[in-house]
Amino acid sequence: MKKPFFLFMVALWAALPLFAQQGIQPEDYYKTVFISQTEISPEGAYIAFTKTTIDEENNRRHSEVWMQKLSDGQPDGAPFLFTDPTVQSSSPRWSPDGTLLSIQSRRGDDSNSVRFIRVTAPGGEAFTIEGLDRAPVWSPDGSMMAFVREPKTDEERHDRAGWIA
Repeated sequence: MKKPFFLFMVALWAALPLFAQQGIQPEDYYKTVFISQTEISPEGAYIAFTKTTIDEENNRRHSEVWMQKLSDGQPDGAPFLFTDPTVQSSSPRWSPDGTLLSIQSRRGDDSNSVRFIRVTAPGGEAFTIEGLDRAPVWSPDGSMMAFVREPKTDEERHDRAGWIA
């Protein structure tokens, strides 16, 4: 009779850590890192992605574009930050030749939210194309881009007759 009771107590004692574990707490949310919007470069040498963290102090999300070098389709080294960490950036898209990466990143009063970064010469400042405020889609040969732009003023809305392509 004592032996089964003793075994029961040992089993209960061994299971105590399971009961002591706590579930997800609200503060755990602020430690969560979200990876999204992955884009593999045309030649398969890099993968660009958006990394989003939570800024607990300001209670807001912060997104940055990161890169991971690939070798034979597998990660090669550590991922690295590709965009300015002081501004929001997201939605990476490769040009067909892999030399440019477009990102969404609004900076200050600049109305252009789409920026282009030369991948072949990292470290340079991103540039914009006037009037391009949404992510473009490149033609397969990279010679053209298509994008949607909504009229900004009442005059533009009035003068617009149907679709413009």
